[in-house]
Amino acid sequence: MFDDYEDEGPDTGWTPEKEHLESSKKEFISGCYDAYDLLANDGAAILVPAEMPAIKKAINRMSAYFLLIEEYERCGFLQKFVKENIPGFVIEPDMDIPRQLNIY
Repeated sequence: MFDDYEDEGPDTGWTPEKEHLESSKKEFISGCYDAYDLLANDGAAILVPAEMPAIKKAINRMSAYFLLIEEYERCGFLQKFVKENIPGFVIEPDMDIPRQLNIY
């Protein structure tokens, strides 16, 4: 009698994992734009030597996202910013994050 779960209605496809993925995706995208705005507005002033590994990682992640959504002007800005402010650093877009978040 109560073992028949078909009466619960259509499967919406919602799962806690999907909700977490969507939340992570929104955070990642928002973080890309926030970090980009910081670089564009504050420039080299935000480059703290102790934070350089995290800054470089963020630039690689932003680059991957902006390439995927074809925002080439932002990619160009990041290239120019790095060339002028982070000598020796070569941007290597980190495609793992967008793949993990199903952004493509």
